[in-house]
Amino acid sequence: MLAQSSVSAGRVGVNEVDGGADSGGSSGANKDNELVLQLTVQLAEAINLQDRDLIAQLHETIRCVRQFDNHEYVLHCFQLIIHKCCHTSKVLNSDIKLILNS
Repeated sequence: MLAQSSVSAGRVGVNEVDGGADSGGSSGANKDNELVLQLTVQLAEAINLQDRDLIAQLHETIRCVRQFDNHEYVLHCFQLIIHKCCHTSKVLNSDIKLILNS
């Protein structure tokens, strides 16, 4: 994806120029990676412009976005654990019923 960035009065804007073939059906992880990529491009521009306030803001934004990605991963793992526990519980309950009925 090509992005056009503009910096004015300490604000950064990104306008999509060309979404490419896979911009419509990207998964959530790919979109998050794309967001980090766009923020990194903006960070490089801020470094070139020597805008220290914007550099600090972008570093913090990238850190927060990456931390949010990690929380989503932990939540997904927790959901998988709950699913496996429920499945194991059902299997054990059915085994107990078979033992009691025999």
